[in-house]
Amino acid sequence: MAIIGLSMMFDLSAQKKVLTMEEAVVGYHLYPRSKYIQWQGDKNQLTYLDREGLMGESVDKGEKSVLLTVAELNRILGAELRGFPNFSWLDDNTLVIARQGSIYHIDVAKKQVKQKFTFPKGAANETYSKAGNMYAYTIDNNLYYMDERGNSYTVTADEDKNIVNGQVVSRNEFGITGGIFWSPDGKKLGFYRKDESQVTNFPLLDINTRTGELKEIKYPMAGMKSELVSLGVYDIASAKTTFLDANDFGREQYLTGLTWAPESDMVYIQVLNRGQNHMRLNKYDASTGKLIATLFEEKSNTYVEPQSGLVFLANNPKQFIYSTNNRDGFMNLYLHDVNGKLIRRLTDVDADVEFVAVYSRYVLIIIGNKDSYFSEKDVDFGARITDRRGCRSGCFSPKPFLKEKRIGAEIFIGCLLLANELFCTFADPKCNV
Repeated sequence: MAIIGLSMMFDLSAQKKVLTMEEAVVGYHLYPRSKYIQWQGDKNQLTYLDREGLMGESVDKGEKSVLLTVAELNRILGAELRGFPNFSWLDDNTLVIARQGSIYHIDVAKKQVKQKFTFPKGAANETYSKAGNMYAYTIDNNLYYMDERGNSYTVTADEDKNIVNGQVVSRNEFGITGGIFWSPDGKKLGFYRKDESQVTNFPLLDINTRTGELKEIKYPMAGMKSELVSLGVYDIASAKTTFLDANDFGREQYLTGLTWAPESDMVYIQVLNRGQNHMRLNKYDASTGKLIATLFEEKSNTYVEPQSGLVFLANNPKQFIYSTNNRDGFMNLYLHDVNGKLIRRLTDVDADVEFVAVYSRYVLIIIGNKDSYFSEKDVDFGARITDRRGCRSGCFSPKPFLKEKRIGAEIFIGCLLLANELFCTFADPKCNV
């Protein structure tokens, strides 16, 4: 298992120099340095930007190579960039760059554009479906998608600006970071729809103009009307939208943790009441929108705080990992089957456990007030990977290559083996450190 990371540490007691006012306010040379680092698809090679351009560095041998220079990128894009823009990887060989309303998929080996998606003016929230080779995107309050030939199609056409589709809802609470959710097979498009018609306007001062301007946003004040959120599923073949029958606690509720079943036929949602002390994990038919079952509920005298979706086991799609801090006081992980039955608690530690399902493998990391650990059979026997406190980040390679360690009858690499599948995890799938 390889991990890349960054620690930004400040020991104030070791500072001997008294800073001037200028150094304290605009002393850019005192800022901790960070790099934009990503793994190159499934390769055990990390990539980052250097003066020469986009660099690749193999983890096992430490060999460095220039994958793409700024001059080469300019030739490919027909641009005059002075520096390398932010990037991501679609696979081992396909670099993704967004520029001036277009998204480019670039073959780094052949140094040419594989595919270019050019979006209409005002497009935002572009979300890619690898299975369908399509992008969904929003313009103003409506949702659209673009196929691999560059043709755009309308998903919603709401003229009322109080109706917003395909965007973040509930002000990013409870782990909500987006409003577009492609099914695994790329044939259906899930999206949030929020009705803000009963939400009061709240004035914000824009100080970018010379005299300042007031701009209004919708903001649900405590005790007043909130937005009404629903979840639509658009079928690409029929061009029809079905809304899920999620009405457990009335319209003023939270819909979070949206997760598609691996077969793309079911949608799982954690439905939370506005009082935020009662949650139901529901399973819905993606074609009809009907509620199939409530798998289980979480209740609390204080708060229930769902923060992430379900993680299905690739080798056993009838089981999933569920994360909650409502059962044992800390954010721990639990293995359930698709009927909601608890199989077992996966982590047993008085600290928050955080994971991300990016690849088909995961590593458990213990965070909170403790240092970070690789867990093995028992978290307490894990190998510590940090030796100092401070702010740190990092991400795991997609292909672990630690030596196997046998504990009893099971083999653990990094930490956890379920249904012959190695699980690893980290908080940032994009590895921006």
